[in-house]
Amino acid sequence: MPQHPYDDDDLAAALNFSGAGGSVAEDDGEQPAAWDFSVPDDESAVEAMAAHVAPEPDEDAVPLLTVTNPPGSVSVSVLRDGGIDRVGLSANATRMTESQLADEILVIAQLARQKGQAAQHTFLLDALRQAGETDTAALRDLLEDGMNLSSPERAEATQAQVFANRYRADR
Repeated sequence: MPQHPYDDDDLAAALNFSGAGGSVAEDDGEQPAAWDFSVPDDESAVEAMAAHVAPEPDEDAVPLLTVTNPPGSVSVSVLRDGGIDRVGLSANATRMTESQLADEILVIAQLARQKGQAAQHTFLLDALRQAGETDTAALRDLLEDGMNLSSPERAEATQAQVFANRYRADR
C-alpha cells in the first residue's frame, strides 16, 4: 500500500489554525484569538460583524460613477471603463415586482455604463491632447467610432431622454 507523503505530525501542523505557529499537541486548552467570536458589551452583533465586513472607504480608490433613477430606488455605480462595481437598492425597490426591478436595474446599469465610458472618453481625449495631438475631430472620431466610447454629451443626452420618457409625471 502506498504511503501518504505526510506523517501524522505534518497533518496536525497543517490543520493548526492558531496563527501562533504552535502545534496541536501543545494545546493549552484555550482557543486562538482568531476563533474568538464574542461581541463586546458596548456593541451589537450586527455592529461587530459590520466592522469586519464593511471596509473603510479608501481615499485613493478608483472613483466610481453612479446613476440613480429619479424615484431613488435603484443606483448603479461603475468604474471608469463602465464595468459595474455595485448596485444599490432603496426601500422603494420593494414596491416593484421582480420583473420591474430587473428591468429598472438593467436600464440604470446601461446608463451608468455609458457614463463610465464617457469618463474614459474624457480621460483619453485629455491624455492624447497632452501628448501633442491637436486634431480634436480626429480624436473624437477615434474614441467614438473606433473605440465605441460614448462622449460625455451623448451620455448626458441619453440619460436625459431615458429619464424624461421613463419617469414622466403623467405615468
